Amino acid sequence: MLFGRNNTDLASIHNFYVSTSSGSPDKPIAYGPGSIINGSLMITVDKPLSAKNIRIVFKCEAMDSSKREKTSVFSVDTVIWGNPKESAANAKLSQGSHMYLFAIRLPQVNYPPSMHDSHFGHRIGYTLQGVIDLESEPHFTATVPILYLPLVTTNLPTSKMTQVFEKESKKIQVTAELIKPAYCPGDLCTVKMITNNNSDSKISSVQVQLQAVATTLNPNHSAATVENEYIHKQYNLLSESFYVSIAKQARDHQDIFKFHIPSHLVPTFTNKMGKYIDIAYRVEITLPNQSSGGASSIFGSQQQLVANTITLPITIATVPPSYPIQIDIHESCNNDELPTFIPNIESPLPSPVHYPADRAYSVSPSNSFQMSTDMDISEEDADFVLNRNESQIDASGHLMVPDAADARRKSSSSASSELSENASTLANSRFEIVS
Repeated sequence: MLFGRNNTDLASIHNFYVSTSSGSPDKPIAYGPGSIINGSLMITVDKPLSAKNIRIVFKCEAMDSSKREKTSVFSVDTVIWGNPKESAANAKLSQGSHMYLFAIRLPQVNYPPSMHDSHFGHRIGYTLQGVIDLESEPHFTATVPILYLPLVTTNLPTSKMTQVFEKESKKIQVTAELIKPAYCPGDLCTVKMITNNNSDSKISSVQVQLQAVATTLNPNHSAATVENEYIHKQYNLLSESFYVSIAKQARDHQDIFKFHIPSHLVPTFTNKMGKYIDIAYRVEITLPNQSSGGASSIFGSQQQLVANTITLPITIATVPPSYPIQIDIHESCNNDELPTFIPNIESPLPSPVHYPADRAYSVSPSNSFQMSTDMDISEEDADFVLNRNESQIDASGHLMVPDAADARRKSSSSASSELSENASTLANSRFEIVS
């Protein structure tokens, strides 16, 4: 009997979903430290429904792609309708369409970035999901992915390195420098190189590579020594050859190399929440082993070659270095600071008329109310929806949190807004590996 009733209860639920400001697939909205995630849950029922409560769950999970193991970084939830979780009593959800608003405040700490690239063997995902706890079992909405980017920038000077390649009396001194201290995904990276060529060979080409280095803990780190405590893996993300004309015995010869940072890169970061992983980037400049004539190496025979590369660390940021940062960010290693739901969010009252399942009003990505033009409702109903819309939406089209507008303005600072502009298309993206 209970099984049959459960099937009837599930069949009476329509349009059960969670909506939030996630942007479009080609330009997603990214959330960061101090941001507020505004959203709504929509549910339409054909009959009065007995249930314990309706909850919103926000969680972050990390997955080891090689072992298919999931690790929970955090999971928080709140009841938006019905009885508390610890209560055993049920409540009655009336027939019709219901919308419940919620807002989640992210702490001013750097969580790991959303990460969906399998080359690192590590994935990190943030999701929102709605749950209605029926008498027999819970019923879930589809998960809504949330794009999260930590606040990554740097106040360090530009990366600069001088290297002398020497074999007997042949010396080549190369000074390479990045023009900016940090770059965001999609930026044009500029490398300046000054060469003093004291050899008798002309240099006609230079290879520039962008590399990522992923560092993880040794699976047997408890028994590992200092030398093998960490495992380092290198990935070639981009490789370009540039033609140059550096004459023999040239002095202070200057070259400029430019390439675009791939738009799908995750920022430079070290994750200590869950599985440890460190992602760092570097630009490697390589001078050719052969002279322009191809007869011999610049630095001697093949058996006597010396190192001919110069490496520049590069920070992949989410906020340009020149952008003013107005919030204090710190690291959280022990999950001591978690996202919190802002209480007392005023939700619309149950619909005064019964909306068909395929015509129920919904929340668009901008969190504004939308209704079908052919929907037959009274002027009073329309005024209710429009007035509610005006009172809940600010000039940017995002839902305002009642009695917390000032907190939202402080949290949604200019730094967090910049994260949205620099949101990379992380979902379903892959690094381009160049051998």
